[in-house]
Amino acid sequence: MVLVTHGSVVLPLTGIQPAPAELVVLTPEGFGRFRVAGRLTP
Repeated sequence: MVLVTHGSVVLPLTGIQPAPAELVVLTPEGFGRFRVAGRLTP
């Protein structure tokens, strides 16, 4: 599944503030938690 969102949503979930056009790949771990599987910078 691919979801597109803003950095303001990614930050509370991961502690990462993505740069403009950066991709953060997350793996769900259950119970509302996620693991950062990777990042792709422009």
